[in-house]
Amino acid sequence: MARRASAGVVATMAEPRIAVVGCGGMGHNHTRAAVQELGARVVGGCDISPEARERYRRAWGTDAVYESWDELYDKTRPDVVFVTTHGSFHAPATIAAAEAGCHVFCEKPMALSLADCDAMIEACDRNGVKLAINHIKRASGYNGLVRHLIASGDIGEVFAIQAYNKGARPSATEMTEMGTHIADWARVFAPDVQWAHGHVTVGGREATAADIRPSTEIHGRHVDSGTVMGERMFATYGAAGGINISINFWMEADNDDRSYGLDIFGTRGRYALRQSVDTNLYRHYGSHMSPVYNHQWEHVPMPSEDAPNGAPLTKAEARDRLQGIMFRELWEAIQEDRDPESSGREGRTAMEMMHAAWESHRRRARVDLPMTVRENPLDVWAADAARGEA
Repeated sequence: MARRASAGVVATMAEPRIAVVGCGGMGHNHTRAAVQELGARVVGGCDISPEARERYRRAWGTDAVYESWDELYDKTRPDVVFVTTHGSFHAPATIAAAEAGCHVFCEKPMALSLADCDAMIEACDRNGVKLAINHIKRASGYNGLVRHLIASGDIGEVFAIQAYNKGARPSATEMTEMGTHIADWARVFAPDVQWAHGHVTVGGREATAADIRPSTEIHGRHVDSGTVMGERMFATYGAAGGINISINFWMEADNDDRSYGLDIFGTRGRYALRQSVDTNLYRHYGSHMSPVYNHQWEHVPMPSEDAPNGAPLTKAEARDRLQGIMFRELWEAIQEDRDPESSGREGRTAMEMMHAAWESHRRRARVDLPMTVRENPLDVWAADAARGEA
């Protein structure tokens, strides 16, 4: 296939010529955005599904719809190719586009292996074309404002970012299919990541090599994320300047867009960026935990069965009581080691006895009473902002 030089074409053309590899819903979304924002001219598309090709042809008025991307690139010669297929096809479709001299705008995940990602970058560099990955959170208007506020010292020195993903999927596929958005969004504010650590669990235990599975077994054959592992994952990243980034993939039951976003912690306050597309920004000054303590949770004191009328213990009394229980159990364990038959607790270690005693006390004291949810802090902050009190 003949190559043509195309670097810089998009910057100088009023109407870039675009084509789509993958004529499903996301292919239509990208096409619509390019037409509306850039005045792009749709020159063709490709998909293995005849029905998808026909829908794209009717929707965008082009007869240049093909089953293979090689035929699409050769016959339409687009300036920019949107690769919106499943992740397993991203690398070959992108490399072929680069060889044809086409710029590429590729959906996430970039590819299913680091080797494929490197091959995509090498092919685009070698052919002088651009490669972009669709992490749309970088386009949020609030990003620039938050960076400006941070630079001004508004919340002091930033030291941590806590990121919350949407949930409703096991981490095995969530990290690759949607979780790349939240990781990339965090890196808008702490781009120079220097190390990473992940804690992965399956069924309430540590994940092992035996838990590695094809993603199609987890998420269904219609989405191929490659080889994956895990139900829940707790990821931690260390960025330059001592900034710690934490991202949790909790496999929650519901996909809650309101909780999706970032908390950016500084020494004088924090920002909360929430929701995926229609992003909102909230600001809070002072101790970073105070909104949770004051507005969301109602403190439930620990009652004591020994107090008159079940009156709760003071903080000092509760501390003394717990210390006393633990010391008593420790002393009993010491006595057990000296004379195993004296207490009738043969075969139990000191630690086991201490845990058993604590569990018994916890049940008596009812310290596992549920907290009472009062108000979501985001609602409180939004109301404060509306009154000019943020």
